[in-house]
Amino acid sequence: MLIILDGPDGGGKTTLANNLGQPVRHFEREHTFDDYVKLMSGRWPLDETFDRCWASAAIYEAIETGRDRFTVTYRMLERLALRSRAVLVLCLPPEEVCMANWSARIDQEKFKDEKRVRQFYRAWVRFTRTHLPVLTYDYTNESFWSLTARLQRVERNHYTRYPPPVDGAGHWLPGSTVLMLGEHGTNRPFVWEHGDALWLAKRLEAAGIPERGLYWANVERPNGKPLPAKILRELRHTKVVAMGKRAADWALAHGEPCVPFANPELRRRFRHHEHYALIEELQNDENLRDHRERLLTSRDTGGHPV
Repeated sequence: MLIILDGPDGGGKTTLANNLGQPVRHFEREHTFDDYVKLMSGRWPLDETFDRCWASAAIYEAIETGRDRFTVTYRMLERLALRSRAVLVLCLPPEEVCMANWSARIDQEKFKDEKRVRQFYRAWVRFTRTHLPVLTYDYTNESFWSLTARLQRVERNHYTRYPPPVDGAGHWLPGSTVLMLGEHGTNRPFVWEHGDALWLAKRLEAAGIPERGLYWANVERPNGKPLPAKILRELRHTKVVAMGKRAADWALAHGEPCVPFANPELRRRFRHHEHYALIEELQNDENLRDHRERLLTSRDTGGHPV
C-alpha cells in the first residue's frame, strides 16, 4: 500500500513515517511531475511511504499566489497513485500543537513567518482537492494502532489485493470500474503533461468526474504488441469506453461490447471547441456517480473533529 503523508509543518509526519515501517521517500516542492511518474509507473505493489506529495505544492502555491493551483497534472499523478493502492493521510493535530512544534525547531523550518504557517495549517483543514481516499490523523487524540486499523479498512474497502496488469493506470477495483481504452503504445496511458492526456484531464476535472472508478489502458503496448485480453476477465468492468477506432476494434475482436468515441487526440487538434460526448457518457454513469458521492463524503477523521 502506498501511504502518502501530508499536512502542515509540525503535524507529526516524520514520526509517523518512521513508525509505519515502510521505506520512506521525502518530497519537496521542487520535485517534478516526471519524478513522481518514474517512481509510480509499472511498480506493484508499491509498499512505500511518501513524506509530502503534489498536494503540498498545490497548497503552498495557492497561499503564495492567491490562485487555486490544483492542476490537472496532479489528477494524472493520482491516476498512478490509485493503481498503487494509495491513501492520503493528513496529519492534523490542533493548530496550537503544530505551531508549538514548528516554533521549537524554527531554525530547521523552511518557513519562518508565523502568519504564513498558520495560513498553511488552515488551508490543510479545508483541503478537499484529491481523488484519493483520505484519512485525517491527530496524534494527540488517536493511537498509532487505531490509525493502522483505519488504513487496513481503506485497503479492504477501496482496493483489491490482486495485482493490476502492467499495462494501465487508475483505480483497479474489479467489478466496480469503467475500462477506458486508448490507442497509443505507452505504459503510462493518459499520464502526460501535454497532448490529449492533459486536454482530456481538464475536461474530466471541470465536469466533476472522479478518477475513482476509472482504469486506463492502451490497446497497443510499448513493444507494439496488443493489450492482453485477460484484462477484460480480471477487471470485470462495468463498461468499456473505447477512445478511437483501434480501441473499439480491439474490444469487438474480443467479443466485448463497448461505447465508442473519437480519439481524444484528434478531437483536441481539430475539434477542441466542440462538445465531446464522452464527458456526458461518464457524467451519466451510475457507478461513477456513486464513486463521486463516496469521494465527496470519504474524508475519515476517525471520529475526531478536525
